Amino acid sequence: MKENNGYNIYATEEQIKEIIKNETRAYPYTTRTMNRAWNIMLQKSHMDKKDKNGGIPEKHERNVHSLRKYFRQNYGKYSDNLAEYFMNHRTELSRIYDDKPDEWLDEQYMNGAHFLTIYETPMEPSTRIKELEEQVRNLEEKVTWFDKLDKKEMAHLIKHLVEKNEK
Repeated sequence: MKENNGYNIYATEEQIKEIIKNETRAYPYTTRTMNRAWNIMLQKSHMDKKDKNGGIPEKHERNVHSLRKYFRQNYGKYSDNLAEYFMNHRTELSRIYDDKPDEWLDEQYMNGAHFLTIYETPMEPSTRIKELEEQVRNLEEKVTWFDKLDKKEMAHLIKHLVEKNEK
């Protein structure tokens, strides 16, 4: 293992495992070690395409920063403001979450987590289809009920709604 000022620069997979096992710091990784672990995962998943830009043979098209980009794009489908907050970007709108309890933030994160899945279906389609079919049935029942009203009943209903709305 090559070291620079006591930090691990290049580590094999076995060395990374040993470092993790013996580490006591909360975030024990250097950027280089994280990149090396990321590159090993890319190689094992056969996703380690090299970038042709600049002729740098070790530069990967997918890098650790790609995870942040993926999170922002996909979690943002649930909530742009929460995505910004969870990425530690402080905007006027994301500041509203600063005073929220951790439990609430955990719940919100889990509500949007299905947008972050990679090899799973984000939402069970049959469940969503059933929900939409139920909504359609409810709307059809309401339309059928309105269709059965005669003009006198409709006039009475409209009068009642107008009076209720004016209160």
